Amino acid sequence: MHEMASRSTSAALPLALETCLTHLVLNVPRPVPGGPTVRFALGNGAPPLHVSCAPPDALPSTEYSMAMLLRQLSPEMLISIFTALLLERQVVLVSDDDELRLGACELLQLLIHPLEWVQVYVPTIPDDLLSKGLLQNPFPCLLGLRAKQRAALPNPTPEQMVIVDLDAGEIVGPSVPTPAMPPRETAELIEVVRAERSRLETLEKNAAQPQRCATPLHACIPA
Repeated sequence: MHEMASRSTSAALPLALETCLTHLVLNVPRPVPGGPTVRFALGNGAPPLHVSCAPPDALPSTEYSMAMLLRQLSPEMLISIFTALLLERQVVLVSDDDELRLGACELLQLLIHPLEWVQVYVPTIPDDLLSKGLLQNPFPCLLGLRAKQRAALPNPTPEQMVIVDLDAGEIVGPSVPTPAMPPRETAELIEVVRAERSRLETLEKNAAQPQRCATPLHACIPA
């Protein structure tokens, strides 16, 4: 997708971006996890693109760095959000930085691997959906809001809702008691997150490349 967008803006794409997207959705087969690489081209004379899907048992990878989350949230906050997702609560991420908000949504979903978030997921909610009362429904969801849209949140805040202000590094909710994770595992996870945060800070100070692979939290607990 990044390659297609880049070529479309640089006039190197022989066809309209919409035409390429239609071809991609309707004609290009979806890679099978652990299967062969799918090759396709964006037009005559264009170099082919290669797309593959990791095996089902492989750790998920992402173009977003975990440092994105660890800069904004403390280890304890990250574990609280992780727990809320496992319990299928309403999790709302608020930020005026579109890249931060989308990256945080993607990374949080990867952290629960091998589980998958199958509930409602809208990383950026259009204003017209807010006006239709999307946030009034009590279903589990992972949503993203801009700061100015926060006024559209129900008042009082629903009992099951967790509001994460990424810009301020704050969490509000839920107002109902949340079942606690086992103390030993919780302490181990917090230590792992702290160590990873420290490692990333060291890498950034040394101008090294940030980590590009999101490790699921369950994989950090010793057997």
